Amino acid sequence: MLYNIYISTHLGAYNVFGLSEEQLEIVKNAYLNGEDSFTIAGKKRVFNDVDTLLIFQHDLKVTPVDAEKHYLELPSYRVRGIGYTYLSAETLARIGKEVTFEIIGNSKYGESKQPKKSHQEDNLSKFISADRLAELKSITSATFDISKLIKLCEEINDNYQRKNFLSVGMIGRTILNHVPPIFGFNNFEEIANNYGTSKNSSFKKNMSHLNSSLKNIADSYLHLQIRKKESLPNEIQVDFKQDIDVLLAEIIRIL
Repeated sequence: MLYNIYISTHLGAYNVFGLSEEQLEIVKNAYLNGEDSFTIAGKKRVFNDVDTLLIFQHDLKVTPVDAEKHYLELPSYRVRGIGYTYLSAETLARIGKEVTFEIIGNSKYGESKQPKKSHQEDNLSKFISADRLAELKSITSATFDISKLIKLCEEINDNYQRKNFLSVGMIGRTILNHVPPIFGFNNFEEIANNYGTSKNSSFKKNMSHLNSSLKNIADSYLHLQIRKKESLPNEIQVDFKQDIDVLLAEIIRIL
């Protein structure tokens, strides 16, 4: 089945002819998500502030291109826009049945659009804040290549937002294993026990928490064998965001 559509925006009205079902889905998603354009077969169409979207089947035996050409050649059917002509909804109804309601129901333009998060809200939704990650990416060190650390941070964020909490714990544990040489130690336990002075005891508390809690939780994900009944982790169980942030902040300061 092919479809012809009538679109009206604050800039004017226009038609798109001969859409396949897959292409119509692109238009439908753009309408529901309130997008300002969509692209079909390499051609971008302005779509912002849509006030009318009407969808029609193409029921004639002639091709959509031939039908469009036929009606546009007839003065009584074509409508003149600014620098172009198009067909009214009434004329498209001559070419095929209107199926707007079957495709989009009573949905309004932008109905499914997600509100844009503020910068602060976006940071809070991540395991590692975008600002901290940007600081890491700005570092150039002649001693350590931190590209793997950055990738681990990106992947822990991705898994956290996807609610893959087993992976969050495992990646967190990997970060702890990865960074000790930056602090001049062989393992994370040495960092927790020996790094710093009495002046930054809070840092030692954060690292001790990571070493005793995150390490043990992640090890249970990695090493416990299958049991008759399991209890899967949630975001509270892997909520080590503040301690990891303190660790990364100190890495940034050192490097």
